[in-house]
Amino acid sequence: MEELRIKEILKQQGKTMQDLADMIGINRVNLSNSLNGNPTLERLKQVADCLNVDIKDLFKKKKKNEVQILGVIKLNDDILVIDNYSSLEHVYSQAKSLNEKYISEIEGQ
Repeated sequence: MEELRIKEILKQQGKTMQDLADMIGINRVNLSNSLNGNPTLERLKQVADCLNVDIKDLFKKKKKNEVQILGVIKLNDDILVIDNYSSLEHVYSQAKSLNEKYISEIEGQ
């Protein structure tokens, strides 16, 4: 997952993680846990709204010559954050597999 800059934004705004947790309505530990690893789109929206920034601003900017990949895809009931080539390949693989399964089920009828 691409590195988040939430702490940097909080510092710029003179706020703490505890302040952010209070604004969202959860405790600080739950907030930290939900942001580590693979945060949900819902959590990113909550954070962005509380900090008055766009979701894309929560992520560290890439160097000028690097390819930038950032997106959110809903695949059936799953919301997936794509922030690098590896995660894009993974989502593509999942979508392809689901599509092949769907086609084989239709052909089997």
